Amino acid sequence: MEEPGRVFSAMRLRGGRYERRGFPLESLPELARYERLVLDVAKALWKQGHPERQRVPRGFAEQLQLRLTKVDGGSVVPVLERGAPPGPSPLIDGVSGIFEQARDLIEDTFAAITAGLEMPASLPLEALAGFVRFGSTLRNDERIEFRAGTDSPILYSQQVRRRLLARSAVERFQIEGLMGGRVTSVDADARTFVVTTFDGRKVPGTYVDETVHDDLLAVLNSQAKAPVVRLDGILTVNAADEVHGIDDVRSVELFELPERAWGKRLLELAHLGPGWLEGGGEPVAFSALDAAREVLQLLDDAAVDSPAITPTEDGGVHLEWSDPSKVVSAEFSADLDISLHRYDASGSELLDSDDVTMTDAVGWLMSALRVNA
Repeated sequence: MEEPGRVFSAMRLRGGRYERRGFPLESLPELARYERLVLDVAKALWKQGHPERQRVPRGFAEQLQLRLTKVDGGSVVPVLERGAPPGPSPLIDGVSGIFEQARDLIEDTFAAITAGLEMPASLPLEALAGFVRFGSTLRNDERIEFRAGTDSPILYSQQVRRRLLARSAVERFQIEGLMGGRVTSVDADARTFVVTTFDGRKVPGTYVDETVHDDLLAVLNSQAKAPVVRLDGILTVNAADEVHGIDDVRSVELFELPERAWGKRLLELAHLGPGWLEGGGEPVAFSALDAAREVLQLLDDAAVDSPAITPTEDGGVHLEWSDPSKVVSAEFSADLDISLHRYDASGSELLDSDDVTMTDAVGWLMSALRVNA
């Protein structure tokens, strides 16, 4: 058993909000969900070793007592330590080392899912429910790194979480996310509304904050006339990323695009429904559209010509500049992985990594397109 005061976990949070200084307070619940996940798996392991018992002994949960003791730099590294249980610590048979065992099993499960392997045979099936909550606040450009600093770090993201949930037979689950569409109905008394998606599906929603009501009314109209908006809130989705409901809304944002050819093209991509490509084609993710919009706006300021803009089969956006002397492209996935490619008479260059930032992409494109910043 690890003694109180020793580091239990030093996970690293990367991307998005975690690339800025400090720890975002809105992400604190994720640490509580991690503690709950460790506890759920530990309980399942204890009962697995004590089949004659239906419940864990009294005082079992108090043995964990995770505490956030500091936040290290280098993205965001919340350091969690074991705290001493309050009052006299009862002797519980089989509890020594069980929380560390649960922690390692959780990380082994994430590693297996990431690699496309079977989940560990030692993972109790009843513990799978605990995985549903963890990671729900992660955005598409964010991830949690376990075993950081080792030869085999584990990156946990919404993509990995969806794979795990698909295997655990959880049909629907909640995430914090963004949804695009048109607001076509609002009921102030019930605090409900309906969003019509680009493919014509009607998705019901609710909201808690009264100030959201005025924002929804401002964009309310018929399906043909309502403006395109993006809702930020708690979504109920399935493993295929299809939104079945909006459980709360924090903000309503118009998806405004400049009066440029590329702006109109991005709006066209926003309207693509599933199956737009013969034999498949995912709807283009707002995260990819946002990334493309940001890059194109910055390149606009540098007087760069507009590129050809096409959707990718997996919901991303592909930009390509070509002339007789060279071809330069940038691709943004739904998970905000960025791929950059240049080909000319001098050879080719490819940057394809989840570590490429938006700043990196703009600087690289300006160089590849020979633009003076």
